[in-house]
Amino acid sequence: HKNKFKRWNPFQRPLVETPPATDAPPKERAQIEQLIANGKAGVAVDIAKAVHKRLRIAASEALLVDAYVARISDLAGRKLDVEANALLSQVQERHPTSRDRLREVAVTLKARTGDIDALLGLLADASLLPETRAGIERRIRDTAGDPARIARCEALPPEHPLRVAAAAVVSALEAVTSGPVSAERLALPEISRQSPLAPWKMVLRAIQAVYGNQDELCEQYLAAVEPTAAPARLVPALRAMIGQRQKL
Repeated sequence: HKNKFKRWNPFQRPLVETPPATDAPPKERAQIEQLIANGKAGVAVDIAKAVHKRLRIAASEALLVDAYVARISDLAGRKLDVEANALLSQVQERHPTSRDRLREVAVTLKARTGDIDALLGLLADASLLPETRAGIERRIRDTAGDPARIARCEALPPEHPLRVAAAAVVSALEAVTSGPVSAERLALPEISRQSPLAPWKMVLRAIQAVYGNQDELCEQYLAAVEPTAAPARLVPALRAMIGQRQKL
């Protein structure tokens, strides 16, 4: 009897095809993101490299670049700037499609060496995504220790809100260190709570409280300054002034 079943043809296309992957598997994506959040960027890079080698899609490449960015930031945070820049150059060469994503990282590394103008210049780009702009502003908050430099930064137009706010901080600093000033003078409506210069408002009010012999009020303002913000470097000096006066 003839076999009623058709002979299997290994070259015949399957009746149900598996669609090509468009994203990294959720389990692996979550694992990589968790490792990044836990500060284990090196391990995250290794796993992301394996995922991208297997999938070779845009989503897996973006995930790998995210892991690399975390690794570069980790190196920079440990003051290994040479290693961070070397890794950045390697990633830029291997992943040219992520040029815009890596441009922000490159500028941030420059800002660590004092080149704050490069970081500020990114804010002049009106096409920046909101989350990208927020990330840049956080870095400015943490690295911009001289508001006068922002006020005269030619990478931003004179009417840019951040430049206007920086000029207001410079003016208020001169006023509060020269003599008594009113609370209205330090209100600084040009600076919103989300502004990278917002911590300066607390520092200015703390300085006013020091000169007004209001130690308790000064401490309240100092406690409100974010520890990672650039003006937080002034907090120990102001507390030392209070301590010296209390010893008298």
